[in-house]
Amino acid sequence: MDQHLPAKSTVENPHSPTIDTVTQREPSPGHLDPPITLGHDQIRPAVEGRSGIDALCSMVDTYLNELVVREERMRALYVLMGEALGPVAEINDLFAELNRGFRVTARDCIEAGVASGEVRSDLDPEAEAALFVGMLRGVANQWMAERGCFDLDKVRASLKDSVRRHLAARAEASRAG
Repeated sequence: MDQHLPAKSTVENPHSPTIDTVTQREPSPGHLDPPITLGHDQIRPAVEGRSGIDALCSMVDTYLNELVVREERMRALYVLMGEALGPVAEINDLFAELNRGFRVTARDCIEAGVASGEVRSDLDPEAEAALFVGMLRGVANQWMAERGCFDLDKVRASLKDSVRRHLAARAEASRAG
């Protein structure tokens, strides 16, 4: 699959972000080098050496931190994610692959947690990964659409607490009793 996309956005707004804005790199003639990373340039190092709930909480911290540290890039990324729902197959394919990669990273963390006994074994790691990524994306989307509509630090803490309570193996034992 060709992951290189035209640097020009398909949005008909001259102020709309292009993939160049997201990557913060100069495009090659008519193409983009390298393709956007959907925050994985920050997520993968954040989970390195971690597994299970600790890794997922680190992903929460990193992803939500990106909203503040690289707000312009994240806004451009979300505009392009919206474009991926449109008729441009190349951009759809790119975001589908990046979404899969994000879910796989979360799934791998969950599976490692199940293997270590930290995460409940009755869960479907694929489904939980999709839910986890959806929660992060939903929070990010709301915060960028209406900055200041909620306290991002409080939501971060609540999201991590929800992940811990939902996935923790000790919750499995208390439900069985």
